[in-house]
Amino acid sequence: MGITLVTRNTVEREIHFLDTSRYSDNTPLVKVPNFPALLDEKWDAVEVHITRPEDFHPAMMLAKSLTANRERITSVELFIPYFPGARQDRRNPMGDVAFAADYYANIVEYVGADWVTIYDPHSDVVPALMEYVKVVSVADIAKFDEANAGHLHHRIYSGVIAPDSGAHRRANLMAETLGVPKVFQAWKNRDVATGKLTGFGIEPIEPGHYLIVDDICDGGGTFNGLAASLPAGVTCDLYVTHGLFSQGLRELIKNFEQIITTDSLDKYVSHPQLKTINIHEWSIR
Repeated sequence: MGITLVTRNTVEREIHFLDTSRYSDNTPLVKVPNFPALLDEKWDAVEVHITRPEDFHPAMMLAKSLTANRERITSVELFIPYFPGARQDRRNPMGDVAFAADYYANIVEYVGADWVTIYDPHSDVVPALMEYVKVVSVADIAKFDEANAGHLHHRIYSGVIAPDSGAHRRANLMAETLGVPKVFQAWKNRDVATGKLTGFGIEPIEPGHYLIVDDICDGGGTFNGLAASLPAGVTCDLYVTHGLFSQGLRELIKNFEQIITTDSLDKYVSHPQLKTINIHEWSIR
């Protein structure tokens, strides 16, 4: 979809869908149809919605142009569902030496937007790096889902599982929102230098159907490893806010009855066992 621009004032609200392209040297080329005419009006707010991570830098270039026109635009607001670099939220001398979250946050701060909205960030580090931040939590997403497709609320769960310690608060929020009585803590070991996962386990758990909750599914190693460690009689659905699914769904669908994600990454992977909560449509409207 590219970048979506929403302009609004007391009289009207307009939605503009933009396709970004590139110069021959591969640098971004951002065009807004009738941009001078757009600035003939005075807007209470202009929202820049990023629907693909690869559009982050073009969107920031556009947002910088908007903040340079304060005489016509009262507020510039950014919607970045999947915040780039969030998994590199500290310097790790044994592996990821780049503090990527800080790099991207500095760009957002440089643009000078009045607000930035992010969805279920990987940790509290990301929103703490920026001054004017609204965080949409898994509880917010689950409430939206309840009022719409109801992918999460049509299922009955014996409990919610946090796949590691970092997911515990997120799992608690989801359990409270769904009215599920208990959260179970699982664990894994990761070699920070190689990224290899070993030693999956979970606290004592009774047979039943459970929901595993986390923010990101990349290759799926964490969830497939956890599924293999579960005792007999335990079945699971998987909820992840940001579904990269870089290794596809083949192994995941063997281990989970249903996989629920959002369209934060605009991937549009299709499978009968994959259910998508359409947060882009929610945020734009």
